[in-house]
Amino acid sequence: VSYQIKKTKENKSLSKKFDSFFIYVGNFYPHKNVENLIKAFKNINKKYNLILLGPDDYFTKRILRCIDTSKSNDQTFLLKNPSLRDLVFFYKNAIAIIHPSLSEGFGLPLIEATYFNCPIIASDINVFKELLGNNYLSFNPSDVNDIGNKIKKFLERKPSFDYRNIISQYSFEKMTNETVKIYKEVLYGN
Repeated sequence: VSYQIKKTKENKSLSKKFDSFFIYVGNFYPHKNVENLIKAFKNINKKYNLILLGPDDYFTKRILRCIDTSKSNDQTFLLKNPSLRDLVFFYKNAIAIIHPSLSEGFGLPLIEATYFNCPIIASDINVFKELLGNNYLSFNPSDVNDIGNKIKKFLERKPSFDYRNIISQYSFEKMTNETVKIYKEVLYGN
C-alpha cells in the first residue's frame, strides 16, 4: 500500500455530499471497461450511487459521454483528479470498490482498498485471482448482466472478507525491502 495514502487523513467534508456509494478508482482507458460498469449500475437501486475517481484526460470525456448516453447522471458521478484526502474518504466509506478491468498489470487500487477494509467486487481475471484469492466477489467483465447481478448479490448478502494476509504481503515496508534487496543483488551480486 502506498506510504502516502496510509498517512493521509480523510476529507470528511465529502460526507455531506456522498453516502451509500460504490467506487471505481483508476484511469478510464478502454481496457478498464468502465463503460460496462456504468451500464450495469443503471439497474441498481437508485438509492445507491457509483462514484468514478480518476484523472481528467481524453478518456474521461468518453466516460462522461457514456454516463450521459446511459442516462445515469442521477446515480453515477465522476470526480476528476481526486486528492489523497478524497481517496481516503472514499475507500473508508464506500460500500465496496468495483473494478471491471478486462486486463490488468497489477491492481493497486484493489490493494489500497484492502488496507481500508473496503470490500471488493471485481473482474474474474487472473491477476485479481492471484492478488485476492477468494477475498472478493468476482464477475465476468464482458457481461453487463453478470456485473449487475454480482452487485445486487453483494447488496443482498453483504459478504465480508479477510484482507490481513494481502495487507501484509503488499505492505509498503515489505515491497520497499524487496526492492532494496533486488537492487543490492543487481549492484553487488549478493
